[in-house]
Amino acid sequence: IRGVDFAFVENGQELIDYLTTQDSSPDLIILDLNMPLVDGREALKVIRTDPKLKELRVACLTTSSNSDDRQFCLDHGAAFHTKPYRLGDLSVILHSLIGNS
Repeated sequence: IRGVDFAFVENGQELIDYLTTQDSSPDLIILDLNMPLVDGREALKVIRTDPKLKELRVACLTTSSNSDDRQFCLDHGAAFHTKPYRLGDLSVILHSLIGNS
């Protein structure tokens, strides 16, 4: 996506480390609930309880269609999207998230 800078991490612990060591915060975090080491649920809890991070915009993009996962994300102030099967559908989701920064 043109004009957008992305940073990628391999797991939830890297995400937490990245967020807590940067001088500036990202405009949006796209979070997978099923990350290794520290999963997305735990990472989201850390984000929402850290005074520096709690206002960050978070969108969960996951393979889960579980209503409990959806409710968890919504309860923690995060948007919830199920990962689509088609690249075009993913592009629509990403553009909608980035367009609302």
